[in-house]
Amino acid sequence: MEFLSYNIMSGGFSDYGDTANVPQRIDLLKEILAEQKTDFVSLIDTYRWIEVFTRADLQEMFGYKNVFMVKLDDERLIEKGHDNGITVMTNLEVANFSQVRLFNRNAIKTELKVGGNLVDIFSVYLDDVSEDTRLKQMKSLLDLMSDKPTVFMGDLNTMDMDDKTKIPILGNILDMVFKEMSRGEVISLIKQNGFSDTNSLRFKTVPTKLFPIKTDGALARLDYIFYRGNFECRNFEVITGELFEKISDHFPVKANLEL
Repeated sequence: MEFLSYNIMSGGFSDYGDTANVPQRIDLLKEILAEQKTDFVSLIDTYRWIEVFTRADLQEMFGYKNVFMVKLDDERLIEKGHDNGITVMTNLEVANFSQVRLFNRNAIKTELKVGGNLVDIFSVYLDDVSEDTRLKQMKSLLDLMSDKPTVFMGDLNTMDMDDKTKIPILGNILDMVFKEMSRGEVISLIKQNGFSDTNSLRFKTVPTKLFPIKTDGALARLDYIFYRGNFECRNFEVITGELFEKISDHFPVKANLEL
C-alpha cells in the first residue's frame, strides 16, 4: 500500500482570508495526485473544503471512491478566523471512517480491510505553536490506538532531535516557533511507543519556494509517516520538483508499506 501525506497550504486558496468558491491551486493538486496514483492520501490543511466541496465533488475530481473530511474545530484557530481541516481519500477497502478528538482538535481515523486484517490509519495535523500542546495531542492519539497494525501520518509540526537540524535565525516570530519545534519531545514519545519512521534517511520536507521567507532549500522535516505492527517499509520519498514549489510550502511525503 502506498500512503501519501501532503500539507497543501490553506486548502489551495491564496490565503486564509480567501472567500473564493474554488481553491486557486486545485488544478495543480489534481495533476499531482493523478500522477502519483497513491492508494491512500491524507491532505492536511484543507481549509474551507467542507464549505466548498461535497464528498461527491472530491470523488469526481480526484477519482477516489472513499472520501472523508473533518474540520479541526480548534478554538485558537477559530478565534484567528480560520479553522483548518483534514481530508482523506482512498480506493482501498474501508471498514469505517471516524472523526476522533486529539485533546483540542480533530483528526481522522480510517479502518481498512487488508487481506483479512483490519488496519488503523490516523491522519493528523498537530498544533503549529506549542510543543506542550502537541504532546497533549499526541498522548490523546496514543490512547486511541489498539494493538492492530497502525499507520499515522501528517504534519506534526515538530522535529526529531536525532536530525540535529540547524535552523537559521529568521528574525521574527518564526524563531520562537522553530525553537519550540526543536524540543523534539513529540517524536521521542512516538518512538518510545514502538513506532518506526518511514523516513529513515531524514529527508527534509519544508519549506518550498512558497514559504514567505526565502531560504536556501528545505530546512527541516515536519511531515511524517509512522507505522507499528507487522509492516515492512519498502520505499519512502519526499516528492520534489518545480510543480511542488507552486502548490504548497510543504513537499509531500510518500511511503510504500507491505503488511
